[in-house]
Amino acid sequence: STCLPDPEPTVVSPRATFVCKAFPSKKGLANVPPDPDPGFAGVPLPPEGCGAGAAPPASSVRVSFPTTPSFFSPWSALPDIYPSLAIFIALGSAGLALWNARHLDGKHIYSSGVRLRIALVIALTFGVTGLHAWRELRAYHFLIVGNTERDQGLQAQAAGHSAVAAQWLESAVASYDYVLEAFPGNLGALDSRALAETQLGQHPSAVADYDAAISYATVAQRVIAPGPMAYELGALRPPLPVSLSQLYASRAIAYESWGAALAGQGQSDEANEKYVLALNSFQQAAQYDPDSPDIWLAVGYAYYRLGRYDEAVTTWEKAEP
Repeated sequence: STCLPDPEPTVVSPRATFVCKAFPSKKGLANVPPDPDPGFAGVPLPPEGCGAGAAPPASSVRVSFPTTPSFFSPWSALPDIYPSLAIFIALGSAGLALWNARHLDGKHIYSSGVRLRIALVIALTFGVTGLHAWRELRAYHFLIVGNTERDQGLQAQAAGHSAVAAQWLESAVASYDYVLEAFPGNLGALDSRALAETQLGQHPSAVADYDAAISYATVAQRVIAPGPMAYELGALRPPLPVSLSQLYASRAIAYESWGAALAGQGQSDEANEKYVLALNSFQQAAQYDPDSPDIWLAVGYAYYRLGRYDEAVTTWEKAEP
């Protein structure tokens, strides 16, 4: 016989493992006593002006992505300055070679007018490429800042310092906003901003970000689908920081958190709608990673929360080794 778990189980999801693997363990943080001071050892308050500034109001839903990602979206999934550097090196080398090309008698192969036109074209290309490289570097800077603020916020939250955690997470959201203004398809920023928004209770924004990330990741998979150019396209596209399975599981967790918030407000019907959406999203995650016991456990808990106990037990059996 299979024993039913507690009504409010703690789900350890693949998303939680992905995000928190570099953090101190909850066991280590559990012994940190609550501190009446806003800051505490190991997790200080974010300084004034830290990150990208103040976060937008909690009530606003950030949707900074096209509804239909383009074919080229996967190439903007991560900031990457290497293509720009390659263009700089190639154009610089070619321009220098053309400028100095001479006949055996020492005369220039190309006239001064031709060489000046070539130099002008190369200079304009350098300008455009340099601007793109600057946007890449700036976005990458705020991505690193946002990740640091996110980590501090999650550590503070695990230690029971909710006020400190909220400040760090709001700063992280603002930093990710800067990244996504430049590169709306940045999966790492979308995923991390959605996580921070979920922890802050900004559930509509979190779900919108997960929907956007899933759309971009789906396009990325189509780009490298089997075909004559599969290898070439796969080699050009940078690796995605989050899998579709993790994104669907993370969106399910956001729906569960949303449902719990609604249930706490006495809106049971609306809460059940979110729990159903969470179940559907966990099931989609299982389709992309059917061998993950954590996902099947999460699917089982989603069934259990909806009172579908037989289906929950059947699903938990799939999680057994």
